[in-house]
Amino acid sequence: MYLTELVQQSWTALRRNRMRSVLTMLGISWGVVSLVLLLAFGEGLGGGILQATSNMGNNVIVLWPGQTSMQAGGQRAGRKIHYEYEDIEAIRDEVPIIRAVSAESVSDFGFKAGTRVVSIQTRGIEYPYSAMRKIFAADGRNIEEAEFASRKAVVVLGNAAAKRIFQGAPAVGQTVLIKGRSFEVVGVMDIKIQDSMYEGPDNEQAFIPYEVFNELTNAKDPQMILFQPISADLHSQALLAARNVIGRRHHFEPKDTKATPEWDTVESGQMMRAFTLGLDALLGIIGALTLGVGGVGVMNIMLVSVTERTKETEGHWRAAATHSYSVFDRGAGAHVYWRRLGRGRLVAANGRHSSHAALQRVL
Repeated sequence: MYLTELVQQSWTALRRNRMRSVLTMLGISWGVVSLVLLLAFGEGLGGGILQATSNMGNNVIVLWPGQTSMQAGGQRAGRKIHYEYEDIEAIRDEVPIIRAVSAESVSDFGFKAGTRVVSIQTRGIEYPYSAMRKIFAADGRNIEEAEFASRKAVVVLGNAAAKRIFQGAPAVGQTVLIKGRSFEVVGVMDIKIQDSMYEGPDNEQAFIPYEVFNELTNAKDPQMILFQPISADLHSQALLAARNVIGRRHHFEPKDTKATPEWDTVESGQMMRAFTLGLDALLGIIGALTLGVGGVGVMNIMLVSVTERTKETEGHWRAAATHSYSVFDRGAGAHVYWRRLGRGRLVAANGRHSSHAALQRVL
C-alpha cells in the first residue's frame, strides 16, 4: 500500500512539474552518456595508437651510422662511422642478452612486370628480420631460411607495392625483373596499419634477401643494424652492450650516442603507453565533471521540489492547527455558558425559597 501511494505521488509530482522533470532526466542522461562516450573514445583511441605504434616491430632497436662527437683512442671527433658486416657477427657472438640481430640496406629499384616498370623502395634483410619487424605474408609465404642461405632471388611485396606493380592482379607466383634479374614473388603482405616507421611504410616496400641485395648494388656492408633484446626490460643494457662492441671495433667512445644514433622502440612504446593512460585519465576526469555538473543540476531541481513540498506541508499543518483551536474555543465557550446558566437558575431558586420563608414569618 505504501509503495503504491509512493508511485502515485511521484507520478503526480512528475506531471505537475513537467519541465522540471524533463530537465532532471536530461541532466542525468547527459552526464551518464557523456562519461561512457568519453571513456570509450579514450580507450579506442589509445588502443589504436598503441597498435599502430607496435606494428613497427617487437621490441626492436635500430642503429644508424653517425658521426663521432668525442675524441677516443687517438681518433679525432667528427669522424664518420661506417658499419661492417663483421659488426653484425660480433654482436651476435658477444652479446647474449640480444636474441636476434639483422643487417639491413635500402635502395630504390625498378620492378618490371610485362611492359610496366614501377620504382619500388626495396630492403635487403636477413632471416630474423621478418619476425622482429612483423613482416608477415598474408598471401603466399615469407622468405625461408634456406632461401637466404642459398641467395635465391625471391621477393615479398607490401600490399600497396603489389597493387602498383600488378594493378590488382594476383601477385604470388608471378615473376618480376629487378635490374635485369628475375625474381619470384613468394608472398604479399596484408594491409599494415603503421604509425611508426623509417624509410617509408612497409605497405609500399619490397623485401629481398640481404646477400641478393648486395649483389644488385655491388655493396658489402649494411646501412643499418637491427636487434632485439631477449626481454623488453633489458633494452637499455642491450643497447649499451651493442654500442660497446661497435665502439671497440671502430675506435669510438660507446657513450658517444651521436656515433650510433638509435631508435629504441621499447622506450618509445613506454612513452606511448604513458600518453594513452594520461589521455584516458583526462577524458575520465572530463566525463566525471560533466556528470557532476548534471548532478548539481539535479540536486538544485530536487532542492526546489523539496522546498515547495515543505511549504505545502507547513501550510497543511498550519490549517489543521487553526481548525483544532477553533473547535476547542467553541467547546470552552459552551462550557462557560452552561455553567453560568446553571448558576443563574440556582440563584433564582434560592431567592424564591427565601421570600416564601419570610412571608410565613410575617403571617
